Amino acid sequence: MYDTKSGMERGTFYQLRNLINCRNVKKEVKSDVNAAEDFIEIVVTGYIVSAVVSYLGMACIDDTPRDTILSPDMWMEDDSVRKSALMGVASAIVDKHIDLATEFGQIQEGSDDSSAESGINVFIGLA
Repeated sequence: MYDTKSGMERGTFYQLRNLINCRNVKKEVKSDVNAAEDFIEIVVTGYIVSAVVSYLGMACIDDTPRDTILSPDMWMEDDSVRKSALMGVASAIVDKHIDLATEFGQIQEGSDDSSAESGINVFIGLA
């Protein structure tokens, strides 16, 4: 799951494991699958929250979003308006941080070979 030599490198699983004190997460996932699963969920959730806070121009989680779509009075709007605004922000965040790239060439249109690999890979970049 991680390399113990990477403890000083920011953002590595081992550094994050030590930072958030998840000492029950071992190098070998099979030694405690539940701990590894919980750890991955914590890390991914943290990256998602970080991406949202950054996108909305917030200094911390308790700050007010600077994004004009999420105005303070938006919460008094109709459900459909609020949903549309939140979906717009979520889509923008996904577009900014997730790049769908074709690594194996173009997907051939009309191909009926359902067993063929699609060639689509997802690269997530959170800086």
